[in-house]
Amino acid sequence: MKKILLAIISLQLFISCRENRFQVESEFENGNSEIIYEQLTDTIIYGKNYNRKYRVKFNNQKDTLRKGIYINKMAIGKHFFYEKNKIICERNYIVPNPFFIDLDNENETIDFSAYKIRQDSTYLNTAIFFDKNGDSIIDKSHFYRTKFKKKKWNVNDSLEVEFEFYYPNYKVIKSDLYFIVPSDSTMITLAKADKDYILKRKILDKKHNEIKGVVDFAAYDKTKIEGDSTKYAFRIMFINEEFVVK
Repeated sequence: MKKILLAIISLQLFISCRENRFQVESEFENGNSEIIYEQLTDTIIYGKNYNRKYRVKFNNQKDTLRKGIYINKMAIGKHFFYEKNKIICERNYIVPNPFFIDLDNENETIDFSAYKIRQDSTYLNTAIFFDKNGDSIIDKSHFYRTKFKKKKWNVNDSLEVEFEFYYPNYKVIKSDLYFIVPSDSTMITLAKADKDYILKRKILDKKHNEIKGVVDFAAYDKTKIEGDSTKYAFRIMFINEEFVVK
């Protein structure tokens, strides 16, 4: 019995400490919290300092609407959106790699100006929607999926990873993929594909355990008739994947 009481007291203290870390940022007129936040340590991204906060947003009936981390008031990382306290969407925000921002000044193939992307801002990279059972809804989501041929790799292996790209209600018909070449960030690998692409490259050493790239792809709306000027869509998606090198 004493052990049970101690466990209950410890749990209450843990919950109390956890709640005490949150502060109220805004309230509704009825007094309920609209946004609460936990102050996190600052972080440095590409040499610039960012203030970090973990925010939780509610409606005026106290139902959770959104959870996620912000840097200087910009969303970053995975953010979860709720409806009736159930997750309905996961969105991933990133700070683009400055290498690909600079690429626009040297290469006319990718025109980043159309997307108004800046190095000091975050960018909605992917979004996955879920049904009431928690299963992903492909035709509402836009994301990429990676399939590595092995879980762990050795130096001098030929890395092989398959990329799949999805865009809601669209069929991807053309992709231009740009990858930073390992050990030489002034070089890029250009590949052309449609919906799927398999990247193969040599693993030079244990430091080459990530894939950085950007995809510029075109897709057409399967629901629209031929000749419709709005039938095609163009967008970019940044890739940053890590893998294990033994």
